[in-house]
Order: sequence, then C-alpha cells, then structure tokens
Amino acid sequence: MKTLSAFAICSFVLALSVSYGYPQPQAKSENNPTAQDKRGTKESPLIIQGDITTKASEKPESDRKQEEEKIEIERSLAKYAGWTAVITFVLVLVTGALAFVTYKLWRSTKDLATDAKASATQQAADTQTSLSIARQSADAATKAAEAALKTSQHVEVSDRAYIKISHDPPGLIRTTSPADALYSQDRNFDLHLEVLNIGKTPAELTRLTFTHFIHPNDEPLPLEPPYGEIIEVIRATMYGTDAIFPSYSFLISKNEETAISNRTHNLYILGVADYIDHFGIRHRAGYARRYYPHSTDANMRMVTVRGYNYDKRREPGDGHDWNDPI
Repeated sequence: MKTLSAFAICSFVLALSVSYGYPQPQAKSENNPTAQDKRGTKESPLIIQGDITTKASEKPESDRKQEEEKIEIERSLAKYAGWTAVITFVLVLVTGALAFVTYKLWRSTKDLATDAKASATQQAADTQTSLSIARQSADAATKAAEAALKTSQHVEVSDRAYIKISHDPPGLIRTTSPADALYSQDRNFDLHLEVLNIGKTPAELTRLTFTHFIHPNDEPLPLEPPYGEIIEVIRATMYGTDAIFPSYSFLISKNEETAISNRTHNLYILGVADYIDHFGIRHRAGYARRYYPHSTDANMRMVTVRGYNYDKRREPGDGHDWNDPI
C-alpha cells in the first residue's frame, strides 16, 4: 500500500507539471533564420544600399499565425496530458483500493478457512472423545449388567428351592409272606420315600411320579429313563425343610422275582418330581435306584448312569405345568 500511495502521488505531481508547463510565445520562429545567419545575402547585405532610413521589415502575417496555432496545439496537448495524468491517478487510486479490498477479502477468506479447519479438527477430536466416553460408558454398563446378571444368577442358584427324593432304610420291603408265596404267583413290594425341599425358598410341586422296570443284566440301560405315563399329579407348596412321605407299592411275578434273585435281571425304581421355584424357573428332580435282593442292610443303591439322578432346569414344553399360574 505504501508503494501504491507513492506512485499515485508522483503521477499526480507529473500531471500538474505537464498541465502548467506549456511553452510561451517566442520572438522568432524556428523556421526563420537569424539575422546573423542571413549576413551576406540579398536580404542582409554586408553593405547597405539605398536609403538607410528604411524601416526594418516586419514578420510576415502567415508565420505569426502558424506560430500561434502551434502554441495553441501545444497547450491542448498539455491539457490532454494533464487530464490523462489525473485520470491515471484516479485509476491508480481505484486500482489500489481494489487491490486493498481484494487483499483484505483474501485474508478474511484465508482466516475463515483456517478457523473452519481448526473448528473441524476440534469438532472431530470432540466427537472422538464423545465416542470414547460413550464406548467406555457402554462397556461400563455392559460390565454392570453382567455383574448384575451374575449376582442374580448367584442369588438364584444359592437361594432357590431344591427338591430331593430319597427312601427310608433298608429300602425295598417284600410284603408277601412266605405262606402267601406258596399259593400266590405275585409278589408285593413296598418302598417308603421322602420328598424334601433342601433349598432356601419355597417350591411349588406340580408332579410326583414313581415307577419300576425290570431290565436284563447284560444289557445297558436306556439313555432316557423309562418313566412311562404320569401316574400321580399333585400340587403342593413346599417351604424350606418341608417334606412329604409318599409310599410306592407294586407287584411282580414269581418268575420275575426268581430272575432278579438269580441276577439275570435287575429291578429298578424310578421317581420324578416337577416343581417351580420361587423365581418362576421350572425344574425336574430325578431319582433312580437298583434293587439288591441279597443285601441285608441297604438293598437300594444309586444308579450311576448319566441322566437317571439329577436336578435340572426344564426346557419350555417339558412337563404339564407350563399353563399353570406361577
């Protein structure tokens, strides 16, 4: 801007000097030779002949007019040059102003672009920070939910009801007397049982079934216990340490008793209890014992095959109590 101002001032001064520095009228024309140059000629002889009182010849009228016209033309050119300088000066000022405005506009645009870039960078950083915080919050919430779930599961496992089925010693009792055995082909057996809630919260008992089956000794047991049809459906609320004492009685033939005694076949007693715990979860307890006829102290021993003695959570539809209110 300083350079532009100096240039404008110089142009203005030049214009003023051109406007007022036009040439003044001269006493003699450039086309007319001086008296010294004409010495020895006819017009200016070295020896004056004739009358010495003759007046000096005056300048022709045409030369004077030409000289005035020339001066007028030079004045016009000087005025034109002056106005041209003024207009140039104005143009310089306008151009300088435009340059200054353009520079300011460029600088403002650059500052805006720089600020926008910085703002975008800061916004991106803030967004990343927010996402990081949100991710941390989500992770914390997930961990809290997992901890709450584990706590809930722990409370459910530790405080829920557990139904246990057992029998009174010595176990299976043959109620057919020796005298009756001489005349009867059937043998009667009784088993006294105990169903106990060993958990900390109540249980709603919805099914209690007992059955028996005789199986060849040299064959493996079925993968699924053969419970058969539901013989008894009961509804009983059992609080902690509550117990019921059912009995199971059944008949077998004389030949079946002989096979069991000879150990070619085995007698199994099965039991199943369906119940709903305090948390609304449905469970099933399984009971399975094998009869040892020659044992004198405990003739019912636990079946060790997987899936015969258990306490498990029932899948939806397993059991008849899924439509019952909890």
